Order: sequence, then structure tokens, then C-alpha cells
Amino acid sequence: MTIAQLDPKQTEHTPSDIPIGRQVTLEIISVKKFQGRNFTYEELILSKVYQEAHIQMQSLALRFKLHPLTVEDCLHRNQRVKIESFSEYQFIVWYYFHQSIPEPIELHIILGKDFMLLISNDLPRHMADSWKTLCFPQGQSIYLFDAICQMFETLNQHAEFYVNAVEYSLAKLEKKIMNQYVKPTQILRFKYLVWEMDQTICLAGIIFHNLDKLGFSTDQRFKWRNVIDNHSRLLENINHVR
Repeated sequence: MTIAQLDPKQTEHTPSDIPIGRQVTLEIISVKKFQGRNFTYEELILSKVYQEAHIQMQSLALRFKLHPLTVEDCLHRNQRVKIESFSEYQFIVWYYFHQSIPEPIELHIILGKDFMLLISNDLPRHMADSWKTLCFPQGQSIYLFDAICQMFETLNQHAEFYVNAVEYSLAKLEKKIMNQYVKPTQILRFKYLVWEMDQTICLAGIIFHNLDKLGFSTDQRFKWRNVIDNHSRLLENINHVR
């Protein structure tokens, strides 16, 4: 069982890292699309080379009329969990947790009136071949609001798996403490994990509060309330771990 490392380090290439005159060749990027009845879904795995990722985001921004601040946030990782409202869409920063990956993956979700974009620079490929497959296990939803409900239900569920894994590991650590066999670094590691959850999962409530204002139908609103209730239960589990 693998949970997040104590001090995950991420590398990012900036324009200064790229020699002048170098020919930029885009990597083979995972792009998945589908057309729902009233929206377009598209996901993009960004190149880890900054200049290449910049070209990818400029192309996406042109087609979906994204604000320069949104493009900038997608290019610079380690953003705080948040939701920002623009005239034509909502921009969301979310962290994907699962007990089988060494550290959470930062997701940028853009919800427009007739489109949904999911942008990341990584993918748990041992679990799925795309975020589409991962976020929509019941199959792609036909309507946008149904897709939103299904996606956040899945993201919540996988975060719950992660929290349960942390809780299980803490129980094992408690036995080691009682037997007076525990390393200080193990305690520090779990302190970091709890802090990490506080800064990501716990802050997601503001996202649900804002999206609750969307024009859900009666059936969709029932699904959305289930998503919110599941997240509330997840917060209770985190408080118990804390």
C-alpha cells in the first residue's frame, strides 16, 4: 500500500532551461475527447517541458477562449485548491488522491456552458489509460451536469480510499509506538500527510459551495447533494485521522 511521500519534489522546465535555437518537438500527448448531448469533453496531458506545454495551452486557449490567468495557472503547478469564476466558465484546481500513487496529482478542471476540460501533467496509467476512463467509470454522461456529478463523485470516492489507507497506516504506527519501536521520521511523515490533506481535500468545500449554484435539474441536484454529503463524511474521516 503506497501513500504520499514526506516531501514530494516536482521539477518544472522554464524557458530559461531551453537552449536558444532548439527545435521544439511536442511529445506524444494523451488527448481524449467525447461529444455529449449538450457539451464537449476534452482532456490534455501537458508536456513536462515548459515551452512545449505553453504551446499546448495556447492552442487550447484559442479554441475555448480561456483567460490568460487560467493559462498561466495551468502552466505553473503547485496551485492552491480553488475555484475562480470567469465570464464563460469556472476554473477549478483539484488534487487527485489515491492510495496506489506516491503523491497527489494536480488537476485543473474548466467547466463552461457547453464544455468540460481536464488538464494535468500526469496520469495514474496503472489504473486507467485516460482521466476520462478514471472519472467516468459508469460511462460518459450525456449531459454536462450529469458528467459533473459523476466526476466529483469519483474524485471524492478515490480520496476516501486514500484517507482510509492513511488511517490504516496510522493504526499500525500506533502499535509500534506502544511497543516503543518507531522512528521519528515516521511521525513527521504522517504529520505531513495530515497537513497535505488539510491543504487540499479539506479546502474543496468551497468548490462544491460555488458549483451548487449551477442550474441542476431535480434529479441532478439529488446526485449533487450526495456528492456534497460524501465530501462532508470524508472531512469527518480526516478529522478523525488528525
